[in-house]
Amino acid sequence: MYEIRKALKKLSVYLMQLFVVSILLSFNVSATPAIGQQNQTREASSAESNEKTKPSQNDPAKEDSTLNKPAKSDLEKEEPLKDVNNNSAQAQSEKSEEQTINSPPPKKTIALKPYTAHYDILDGKEDVGTATRKLSLKGDIWTLSQSTSIKRWYYKYFFEETSEFQLKDGHMYAKAYQSLTKRSFKDDRRIKSLFNWSAKKETGEYDGKDWEMDLTQHVFDHLSYQIGLRLRASQQNSHEYLRVSYKGERSNYHFVNEGFHTIDTPLGKYKTILWTQQPQYKSDKIFYLWLAPELNYIPVQMAQIRDGKTEGTIRLKRLDFE
Repeated sequence: MYEIRKALKKLSVYLMQLFVVSILLSFNVSATPAIGQQNQTREASSAESNEKTKPSQNDPAKEDSTLNKPAKSDLEKEEPLKDVNNNSAQAQSEKSEEQTINSPPPKKTIALKPYTAHYDILDGKEDVGTATRKLSLKGDIWTLSQSTSIKRWYYKYFFEETSEFQLKDGHMYAKAYQSLTKRSFKDDRRIKSLFNWSAKKETGEYDGKDWEMDLTQHVFDHLSYQIGLRLRASQQNSHEYLRVSYKGERSNYHFVNEGFHTIDTPLGKYKTILWTQQPQYKSDKIFYLWLAPELNYIPVQMAQIRDGKTEGTIRLKRLDFE
């Protein structure tokens, strides 16, 4: 019996580690455990690199569970974007957050199109789950929904979130956000937010507690900010700052444009623009988001990196425009 209990305990720890991949689509900056710990030994040789949190230029389909910065000679093979590597990047990043967040809308943005996308969730090369994202339009209200499902032995995980927003004069206005988390051995968790721009109030519910905040600045909800980044991606700026409201708190998300990268998917190879979400602390994870211009800047691949090691990857496998 002792050996059985020991084995079950070890299994439960491993299953809970799978939870990290579910948050990749949400881009939550809180600390989470890695699911790729079984690969740490063979990746140790690359851990000494000072640039270990940069993405690899190798064919992503042939990569193992680590995205390391390539040599300079490899970087020069990719076409750089405007202002990505010049001195203006540092000056731009030093602008006040309020000035950047409340800057005028870009003069040129993409036109959103309804679509449904399906993704594989990968731990290294192993499929551990699926994800679906759908963007729809009814009247003048856009709805972005996404769901993540993971099943491994006795452990099941399901996460779904939905965002409603409007586009007015080049700006996005969040209207409502909600999410539902279901996990084996734990209670369901729900999060809700409502945005009243006329009254300049945001109200919400989290963990059974209500909260209210003033809407003194333009903010995105925990899902619509990804649309905000898509709308700005065509501007080819070197930095983007997005203010996000989640669980009754506000955070400033800082994204850096890393230039063009080719990603291999089940649908073929796509030339993408890589955006990395910068961590608030050195020990935090970094999110990588590859947007494909030829697919209207829809995410082709997403990954989460910590200490130079990939904790999970989401890769596009099917896309249908409506």
